[in-house]
Amino acid sequence: MDTIEIRQIHDDHEWQEALDLWVNVFPKNRAFFEERIRLDPNCQSYHTWIAKVNGQMAGAVQIFPFPLSYHGVELKCGGIGNVAALPKYRGRHLIRTILNHQTKWMAEHGYDLSLLFTGINSFYEKEGWQTLPMDELVMDVSQIPEMAERRECHIRPINECDFNAVQEMYRHFIGPLCGSRIRTDAYWKGQLAWNKNRKGAFLNAFDHDELVAYLRWEAFGENKIGLVECCYLPEHEAAVASLVYHLKEHLAPECSLMVQMPEHHALWKLFQECGARIENYNGAMWKILRFHNFFQKIEPVLSERLIHYTGNKTSLLLRSGDNELLVHLMNGKAEIEVPGDSVTYQTSIERRPSELVSDVLLGTSVQSETYAALFPKNDYAFWKTDRF
Repeated sequence: MDTIEIRQIHDDHEWQEALDLWVNVFPKNRAFFEERIRLDPNCQSYHTWIAKVNGQMAGAVQIFPFPLSYHGVELKCGGIGNVAALPKYRGRHLIRTILNHQTKWMAEHGYDLSLLFTGINSFYEKEGWQTLPMDELVMDVSQIPEMAERRECHIRPINECDFNAVQEMYRHFIGPLCGSRIRTDAYWKGQLAWNKNRKGAFLNAFDHDELVAYLRWEAFGENKIGLVECCYLPEHEAAVASLVYHLKEHLAPECSLMVQMPEHHALWKLFQECGARIENYNGAMWKILRFHNFFQKIEPVLSERLIHYTGNKTSLLLRSGDNELLVHLMNGKAEIEVPGDSVTYQTSIERRPSELVSDVLLGTSVQSETYAALFPKNDYAFWKTDRF
């Protein structure tokens, strides 16, 4: 009978074995995995989980911890990446068991959400992650028209002297957004280091000597270019167009450009004006790890949304899966209560876990004035530069 171990790694030798396993399973070199983890200041040795069969390394999964901004409220998130099992050990539910233990561990250690990226959604749905359906705009470089008149910005690649201005712009830009990573100085430096191994560029736009916008792009295959991050100062949306026209001059006409941005983002509006087509993107999956704690944590955001709520004082019972939550709406404020043995409420809403994730991150389509006031349409942006 085989002996199976599911646990965190014990030492550097097992860390090296995990690296070997990832290289054997994925078409990436060792540096790709090692640098992404070692240069992330939030990753520690105990974030690598392994499965061993009779003492042999059989599978490994990495947790990438990160702080996320939910309209200014900081949430603790666990990214799931490098999910792999050697072919001869598949079919034993090793990865599912690792994920189950990691979910419990994250909940016990104060994590609010978990995020992963995949093309096999049905597998992770069985483990409680929910697909976040989003639109992606795609167009060919040849679709970008010439601008008859435009104010030119000076555009050049990022260099060390831009670093502080870029950080400050990013910090202000993500303030009203939902889903963006909160980046420390150490994380920024690590990210720029490991991204050097990816084909792409980090372009800055200047109005005279002032940094007014930046754009990061990455190649995701032959002739497929993702515009993966873009921030700009208020009233400098035109600088975003200048960055795109700069790209046009340096890319082949048959290249496709892809973008996922909030609909109010200048880049999204530009793509729409150029006739970009809409494609569905289902690669991101989220899980709420601590149901009640999560909603209590975002209570300030819910209250802020009720400033203009004109409905009567009421209590809303929210059901999702096996979870229940009471939201009291009174005097322009939301108060979260965990239901006890008895419960009193005026309105109830039942949402499937997949619907609730979408409501929280993107905004709801439910036609209930009370519920819609709590979860209006969001400007969601998890930048692909932060993926794992």
